[in-house]
Amino acid sequence: MKKSEIFCEIVNVVCACAEIDKNDLLMPTKRLEDISSARTAVIGITKEYGLTNKQIQEFLNLKAHRSIGYHLNQFDVLSRTSRPFRFLLASVRHELDKTLINV
Repeated sequence: MKKSEIFCEIVNVVCACAEIDKNDLLMPTKRLEDISSARTAVIGITKEYGLTNKQIQEFLNLKAHRSIGYHLNQFDVLSRTSRPFRFLLASVRHELDKTLINV
């Protein structure tokens, strides 16, 4: 499976689990908490699937490379401190286990 296909599947699953619109997630100007958490989940999970920071930046159309670092840091913090975020991650990983079996 191509990395772009993996990214698209992760975005679709995160959007479905977080109940947000895909276009809102992919717009870098959106700063709402739900969107930001979902974007952080996408970045953290795509990193786990082996995408590089540069690839993630290109797929999400982010201007600054350091924003990837910020989201990865937030991913670690939220994974430890936020029960809703951990629930979102568990839901996303469960769905991805069903759809990305061969990765």
